[in-house]
Formats: sequence, C-alpha cells, structure tokens
Amino acid sequence: MKKGIITSVLSLFAKWVCTSKHFQHLRISTPLQECFLKQDGHTMKNPTGTPNYTYPGTGLALTTAGRLDETGDYIQVFVGGQMGASTYYLAGTGTSWQGTFKVRESADGSAWTDIATYTNNLTSTLTQYTVTPSAPARYIRWEFTNKITGFNVKIEDINITAGVSTAADINMKYNTTSVLSGGTTPIFGSPVGTPTALNFVVENTGLSTLTVNSISFTGTDAGDFSVTSPVGSFTVAATSNVPLVVSFNPSASGTRVADMIIANDDSDEGSYVIHLNAVGGNLASEPTGIPSGLNFTNVKSYRAVYSFNAASGNPDGYIIIRKTSNTAITDVPVDGVTYQRGDAVGGSEVVSVGTGLSNTLMNVWAGTQYQLAIFPYNGADTYINYNTEYSTVSTSSASFLTQLQAKINPHSSVFYSNYANTMVKLFEAYDTTAGQSAITCAYSGYKALYTGPLSWSNTDFSREHTYCHNWMPTNPADNPELPEYNDQHHIYPTKFIDVNEVRSNYPLAEVVTPNFTFMGCKFGANALGKAVFEPQ
Repeated sequence: MKKGIITSVLSLFAKWVCTSKHFQHLRISTPLQECFLKQDGHTMKNPTGTPNYTYPGTGLALTTAGRLDETGDYIQVFVGGQMGASTYYLAGTGTSWQGTFKVRESADGSAWTDIATYTNNLTSTLTQYTVTPSAPARYIRWEFTNKITGFNVKIEDINITAGVSTAADINMKYNTTSVLSGGTTPIFGSPVGTPTALNFVVENTGLSTLTVNSISFTGTDAGDFSVTSPVGSFTVAATSNVPLVVSFNPSASGTRVADMIIANDDSDEGSYVIHLNAVGGNLASEPTGIPSGLNFTNVKSYRAVYSFNAASGNPDGYIIIRKTSNTAITDVPVDGVTYQRGDAVGGSEVVSVGTGLSNTLMNVWAGTQYQLAIFPYNGADTYINYNTEYSTVSTSSASFLTQLQAKINPHSSVFYSNYANTMVKLFEAYDTTAGQSAITCAYSGYKALYTGPLSWSNTDFSREHTYCHNWMPTNPADNPELPEYNDQHHIYPTKFIDVNEVRSNYPLAEVVTPNFTFMGCKFGANALGKAVFEPQ
C-alpha cells in the first residue's frame, strides 16, 4: 500500500501514517473520528463520529485485518492532545509465532520510547491489548521491529481515547470549531468601518484552574481587532469554558492580517496563537502577481504533465481551467464564487484548484488542441478573489493605454549593450556549417557568418532601433540608458554599412522612386515625394 495520511479538523486527532503495503480494512478510531484505509490507498472519513460504511462486517468480524510483514513496517498516529487508554487487537500468523513487535511513544515524533513489546508471544487469535501513553506523548506507533521469515502480524481496531490532564490544559474554539495553536480560523468578514462580534470559547480540559493572563493582537492589521469580553485577565475552571468575544472592525477592504495571542499558564501552550483569517468588505485582496513559465512535459496521446512558476506575493492558491480550442481562453472565474474540479467556467472546465504548481492533464486526445489558463486567488468561500487582470486589457477599451502600462510596469530592464547575449544568442543567431553561427539583417536579408561570440565590428552589424532613438521624447536616452532605449522588442540586428547608415532616422514606408537599393531594402521617395526607407 502507498503511504497514506489522514488529516482531521478536530482538536485531538491530527493524522496517522502507515508504511505497510497490506491494509484491507484497518480501522483506527477515537471518540471524535473513525476512518478506514482501503488497499488502494483511498480514504473514507466520517468526522461526525457516526460511522456509515459500505464495507461488510465490523471490528473482529472483518475477514482480513491489517497486515505488517516486513521489518520496519509501522502504523503511526499523531494526536493534538493528551492520550488516554489506547486499545488494539494483535495476532501472529504461523504456528508458534516468532519475531519482535513493539508499541512506542514519542513527544516530538523523533525520540521514541517502548511502552509494550511482544517477543515470540502472539497467538493466532486476535487479542485485545491496552497501553496508556505518558502525558507528554503525542505520537504512538505500532512497529514490526524484527520480522522472522514465515511469521507476520495482524492488527485491527486501534482505538485511542482522549486523556484528561491533571494540570490546566487550554483549547480554543471559534464558534464550535476547535482551532489548534498555530492554526487559522475559518474565513470571516465585515464591511469597512462596521464592527462585528467574533465568538470564541476558551476551554480548560484539564483538572486544574486555567489562568488567562492577557489577550493581545499582532500583525499588520492588529488594530482592527479588540477584546470585548472578558476584559483583562480571567480564569477558567477545570473541565469548563469561558466565552471570549472579539470585535473585528476593518479599517480597509481586502485581506486583514493579524494573530491573536492568548497568554496563559498551560505548561506547554502558554502562548496560544491563532491566525485570524479576516476580510474587510466583500472580497479578500486580489493577488498582486501572476504565474509564469507554463511548461508541458511527458506529453502523450492521452495525457501530459504541466508545471508553472509561482506568482509573486504568495497567493492562497490557483484555479486552472482548460478548453478544447485553437484560440486562447477568454473565460475567467467570478470573484466570490468557489469552484471545484470539473466545474464549468464559461465554456472552459476546471482541472485543478489548490496550491500545487504541477499536475497531470488527463483525458487528452491526439490531434486535438487544448488551452490552459491559470488564475491565482486569495481568500475562500464567498470572499475568494481571483486575479484575472490579463483579461481586462482590451484594445477596444478607452483605457487601453492605462491598462497596458499597468501590465508592463514594473518590469526588468535589459541593457542595450547586452543585446548580443540576449536577443542574438538566444533568438536571432542560428547554426551553420564548420561550427559557425549566422545572423541575418532584418532590413535587407544579408547574412553574416562568425565563429564564437558575435563581434559587431567584425561582422559589420549593428543594433538598430526600429523606432529611432532621435524620435524618443527623452532623447538622448542612452546615458543613462532609459527603458525606451533598452526595449529590445523594437531592436533588430542590421548590416551597418549599406543598411543602417542609409536608413538613418527616416521613416519606414513604401519606396516608389528608389535612389539606393541593397538586396531586399530600398531608400528613396514615397508617393508623396518624401524620403523614406523600405525594409525587405
């Protein structure tokens, strides 16, 4: 079986991991959650605690238990609180079972202590055993540490109860949802300038009184939050709770970043931190960056792997849509609407939603063209905000120039003097015989051969501004070099003598009466009698 992880939203049970290849119907449960792991690695979860499975039988009536059959195979459970009595069923396979099987605990998942060892003493009948991990333990592992040929271990019905701390033990809830220290609340929002009450609960699951010394807020938008009640320090009786009301009054729209810190006398969670997932107004802040470098690999007639570079600004995730088309996608996701894989966005289909930067594009047919579009987003639920700015640049818009300027600024400037290493080396140059390279004059079609790095003087070539330097409002723009002078989108390699010198600063147009020609280019008068230069 592949390694599997089950993650829970509940306070006690966080995840479990196994390394064995043979799990048919292994059940791991707590009073808060039950789950099954099927042999193909898929999971079924029922966080409500009321099992509703389609598998035949339950518990020891199952025909096949989990099987550990190699040294080093283990099942590991991590919990978010103190564990109580933990029960499980074991059996050995084969006559007079041999080997070593251990149950181990750890506080950090690194240093392990044995709490039960079975050496040559497992019967062939599934038998229930019980261990109680120590109070600091948060990990428990059932591990086959020494497999003897011909003998395996059956394991079934692992059940971990919640422990009760004799000391104060804090737990925080937002409404009815537990939020672990370092965790994040579900997203919430309020109109700018309008306070809203956030209902938290401070729980004490221990048997001693919990003292909350202070509650403070840190982060960029900490000023948007304040405690309404109780004000100042307060106590929470053993196995009891106290409501905590926090006021959220956003001073601006978009994502509001802050952490709530609950200082208390819990021995291992004395500074309980909750990330507040808040929004001012209707939507989270739109991502500032966009992804780049979309690339396809392992292209088959039925699938392809795609990857891209992350957008700047660390967006919360990306939605990727696909369309069977010969032209680029114009469909865009709608702000405030959440999508799942397979949903429609206009005429396109959602193929991925999440943080991943690569995935496999399935259901690809040979001879068919597909388009992908990637949109970063921030927020979730009705507050989700997509960056669709590329689709807002329209040549028919009255604000086209403003939109275009916003798209190309800020930008990276590549110096005019680096043209040989950028446009020539990576684009204009091409290989020819005898290890030489060649370059073509954009105006005339003249070709020059050279060996090694391009030398402008040896090849009689120059870098030609198609939009003349003299026409630039900032002329002279070469000392220091300004962006319009460096813009390599309008610079081309041209033969210097006979071409660039002749063109000079004349406009490009159709020559009717030529005064000079060189290969494919001309210089002379146009139909209006004006001096112009005509490229090939």
